[in-house]
Amino acid sequence: MPTEVVCESTSTFPLALKSILRYAEKVMEKDSSITFSLPADLFGVSRKTSVLREDIVDLCNMNEVKTFTLVAYMMYLYSSVSGSKENMQYVFVDSSLISSGNTQESRIRNLCSRLMVSKPDQVVLAPFNPGGHWALLAINAYEDTVFYLDSLRTTSKATTRYVTDTAIAIFHSQKNINKSRKQTLWRTCPLQVGSTTCGYYVMKYMREIVNRGSIVISDSIDTRKSYSQAELDEVRVELVEFLEVGLWVVLLAHIFAMITSFTDLAQACGVCRKWKEGVKLSLGRRNSLSFAGWKMDDNSTARLIRHAYSLWELDM
Repeated sequence: MPTEVVCESTSTFPLALKSILRYAEKVMEKDSSITFSLPADLFGVSRKTSVLREDIVDLCNMNEVKTFTLVAYMMYLYSSVSGSKENMQYVFVDSSLISSGNTQESRIRNLCSRLMVSKPDQVVLAPFNPGGHWALLAINAYEDTVFYLDSLRTTSKATTRYVTDTAIAIFHSQKNINKSRKQTLWRTCPLQVGSTTCGYYVMKYMREIVNRGSIVISDSIDTRKSYSQAELDEVRVELVEFLEVGLWVVLLAHIFAMITSFTDLAQACGVCRKWKEGVKLSLGRRNSLSFAGWKMDDNSTARLIRHAYSLWELDM
């Protein structure tokens, strides 16, 4: 795989990246992680997943994107549109189940299971790693059409095409759908010139598709130019802000362990003052911490958050 771009200095980092990188390097233990729940609607089964400390450091330094990181970003995208489930236009596929390391039979079965829950007006978004590289399949099985989004175009499509075509054929058979064409239509988007940050491109592809709210992939992706660093930073910051909510919940647990009465709150908040920038970013745009699997509905928690946030604002 081509050498990934590494940021030369944290001085150019967006504030959210600086904050979480500082936390990962100075506070998190070497083998620690951020754990959160994935709802059944996301991948078809509810389970927990984790983003490792090393994944956070890699994300901040523009190093290779790991599977856990990509899954977390799909959770973020899902949470951003899940408020209108009846109009949900996208079905997500767990990349760990269709990437290298699984047998062809397993990949076919796992992809087909997600195609089966899709509707005619939905696109199935299936990021995958065939080995050392990330790419994205955007599939409308009812239209028998696959968009293949690959920023490097260095990977042979033979195995991927076999797995995908077979999954679609099984889907048509089980749904009693007559194929409208002899072969599945594959549309390959043009090469994103100069890109070596394939995982970030895949996240950006999905972001563009979901944010446009369109199932016409060619209308969502501008394939004529490479993404700028600022455009790739958009997805990194979104993911970091999503993860920060989970970190804030962890910090709250530590604060509660210290507090013996409400009069000790100021002292407890002082312990976390070095985290004020990241917490301010995470909480500043939200009225509560009910977000994507992290739910803090207790009244005393809400009281603590409001008071702590006011202290941090005064101290900025």
